[in-house]
Amino acid sequence: MFLVSALCTSVYGRTPAYIDLEIGGGAVAMPYGGFENGLVAGGNFDLGAKYAILFHPRQGWGMSFGAGFSTFQGTRVLNGEYEFPSVDDKGRAYLLNTRVQNWTERQQVYSAAIPVNVFYQYKPYRKSGWFGSFGLKLYVPFYASYKVTQGDIITKGWYEQWGGTWIENLPQHGFGMYNTLLPEGKIESSLLVTAQIQFGAILHLDNKNEMYVAGYIEHGANNMFVNKDPKPLFTTIQNVNSYQYNGYYSSLSTNSIPIIVGVKVGWRFKDVHNCNCIRQ
Repeated sequence: MFLVSALCTSVYGRTPAYIDLEIGGGAVAMPYGGFENGLVAGGNFDLGAKYAILFHPRQGWGMSFGAGFSTFQGTRVLNGEYEFPSVDDKGRAYLLNTRVQNWTERQQVYSAAIPVNVFYQYKPYRKSGWFGSFGLKLYVPFYASYKVTQGDIITKGWYEQWGGTWIENLPQHGFGMYNTLLPEGKIESSLLVTAQIQFGAILHLDNKNEMYVAGYIEHGANNMFVNKDPKPLFTTIQNVNSYQYNGYYSSLSTNSIPIIVGVKVGWRFKDVHNCNCIRQ
């Protein structure tokens, strides 16, 4: 309701208004629990536009909202062992041991982004100055996928009824080393809400244009990926043809609450209502 009221004031009351076009990017980390082999990290890229209103002709408080496009690109390299109960093609229970070496999974997520912010700007230096803002950003994913680009898998099986020894180097039964299994698939992603803080500098160009550069940090409020039916990274490998890898972000291995740190550059069109109410 406050946003609608402010917009109506901007249009009909001729409050100073801007349109911002911005581009930016940075690093994404997921530092919280649930990970194997350390931190998950990647990068992001943002492209967007914002409509902003200022509650004073020159400086002070204002608010903005916008829409844009965002990508997440991540890479996960696994080196480790995984064990879980399994059943072979004859229906016999056994323990499967899977060891991966330099197993490299790349992920990519494409989202629409909707930011809403409150900001404060101050211009003491010949119409240039600084600004700070805080608010929320909603990411609406429309495509997410993973692909394994390289890596070796070494498998072996433990059958209690066969004396409790590990069975290795029997490729006809799915036990051995494989380096040509490079699975790919989709990731089930979710709506992501982040809290965002940014601080930057404003450069005056003329009465209609400004540029700005800002650093920002975002903290996720929820998991970036859905895990409705969590699975191990690897499930039953009865032989090479029934090999299944579930993807890092669809497994039990991850907690996907992100922290994003980056830099953006923007171009600002001032006084978009032509009310001559931005005096400086």
